[in-house]
Amino acid sequence: MVQHISNIITTIRLILAIIIIYLFTQTDCIVGVTIMFIIAAVSDAFDGWIARKLNTVTKFGEQFDPIADKVLTLSLLFAFAIEGIIPMWCVIIIAIRDVANTIFRFLFLTKKNIPTSFTAKLKTVIQLVFISAILLIKLAVEVGIAPQNYADIIYSPIIDYCIIFIAAISIWTLIEYIISFRKFQYK
Repeated sequence: MVQHISNIITTIRLILAIIIIYLFTQTDCIVGVTIMFIIAAVSDAFDGWIARKLNTVTKFGEQFDPIADKVLTLSLLFAFAIEGIIPMWCVIIIAIRDVANTIFRFLFLTKKNIPTSFTAKLKTVIQLVFISAILLIKLAVEVGIAPQNYADIIYSPIIDYCIIFIAAISIWTLIEYIISFRKFQYK
């Protein structure tokens, strides 16, 4: 059982991602969405650490941990774009990067695992913080901790600048993976 803890956490994060997007798009349950998202985001840090610490890294974890991350972040980014919080073109750039990255990872995993770059890890952390911030602002307004006009922050240019920055980092990390893939091909 111990050797499967990290895989169980990854699977739970994937299931949570699906529940989160359902709740976010079909209900007004921002409290549940925010709590579940933060739990899922924190679990991302722990499953890989546990796998390395217990020396239980598996092919399942190598393949599905990044997929769970992408489902979690992309689903909410698309939902934010549909709500008009962030530009859809930024989300499309991030999604293209994530799909390409997933394809590269599957190509690598048949031969050798290429470790995630520092920049890609940073991108994921920034995305998780960004999404958490938007959810927490929505939550604060809904439960009455913040005045209604506080929600205007969500639709301000600072949010656009943040998502453009995330899209730029996404492009950079895709370039890093392409370079790694090409180096790996010629070895």
